[in-house]
Amino acid sequence: MASAPRCRTSPIRRPAHRRPGLIVAQLHAWGWSGTWSEGCGFDGFVQPCSASAMIEAPADRRSGVLPAQALDHGTGHLLAAAVLLALGARHATGGGQHLRLSLAGSVSCLHALPPPVHYEGAPANWNRGPSGWDTDLSSWG
Repeated sequence: MASAPRCRTSPIRRPAHRRPGLIVAQLHAWGWSGTWSEGCGFDGFVQPCSASAMIEAPADRRSGVLPAQALDHGTGHLLAAAVLLALGARHATGGGQHLRLSLAGSVSCLHALPPPVHYEGAPANWNRGPSGWDTDLSSWG
């Protein structure tokens, strides 16, 4: 198996003494420490390397995936929310922040959560895509 190309960028030097309110937001596939921290990646790389591939696998045991590139989208939204919080904090205190999120960190948190729906017969995973409007049979007829 070929490894992902190295894509480490030069570190961001925070000129805090020149710009004390600077907010730096960084997103990485694997995080900033560990064996894979030097590699490139995106949702399609991180999911198969996490438990998602097994959890979301269909009955025939092929590798499964989360719907809609959930790690890319979800982590991007989390980073945007973190920037908004940092902007609010900067307005109140004048201080800056260094924000670092990773896709691998998001999938780790995602796997720690309970299933999104809890009822008898609820899906344990999302290996079946959405159906069309008004095509699912209801249990009441």
